[in-house]
Amino acid sequence: MLVLWLTLAGCAMAGATRTWTDRGGKSFEAELLAADSVRATLQVKGGAKTIVPLANLSSADLDYLRQSRRDNPDAPIVDPTFLPPWPKEAVAESFDVKITGEDRASGSTEYSSPHFTIAADLRLPVGVVRDLAAVLEATRAAVCAVPLGIMSGLEPEKYQVRLFSKTEEYGAAGGNVGTGGTFTHREMLILLPNLGIQATTNGLSAEHQKNLFVIKHEVTHQLLDR
Repeated sequence: MLVLWLTLAGCAMAGATRTWTDRGGKSFEAELLAADSVRATLQVKGGAKTIVPLANLSSADLDYLRQSRRDNPDAPIVDPTFLPPWPKEAVAESFDVKITGEDRASGSTEYSSPHFTIAADLRLPVGVVRDLAAVLEATRAAVCAVPLGIMSGLEPEKYQVRLFSKTEEYGAAGGNVGTGGTFTHREMLILLPNLGIQATTNGLSAEHQKNLFVIKHEVTHQLLDR
């Protein structure tokens, strides 16, 4: 059943042949078969199927692909009869983390990266939040790069992440007992002390680098849930 669905899906995006242009200015005629956030699968006019990295296409082609995905959200991400090679690496684009909200009375602060909204129940140094966001964004980039048609890369909204400094509040929000991270099918919950981030008499202790695997695990649940 799965094989049949994939085969039918691979044909669902077929459309008219159009002119494509690579970054070097060379144009060619091809039909769009599938596309994700990393590459497009094209049927070259009078030739064979080919997989083209989006980085090799013109800005006009990228605009066309984005609009095509918005107009056809269920269109195939890959062609199952012509799968891309497995990538050697996946890297998130450089980004900034910004503070987008703050309650000075409680200290709770909201931060934003390109694809995640991160709310903490205390104010954290932006550098620490950026370390966490780097794992979130890089894991997303890796899932997008996997050539199995998992993610289109055009999510309708940002993923929600909540960081807790107290076990009681983590549990009350839905965090599973005895865990450092939980995905509730709505948001990702992370217990900061489990990452080595906690308030001490000498200030904030941030020894999180060795425990970032917790975030990788939970965000993968979050990314694949949709």
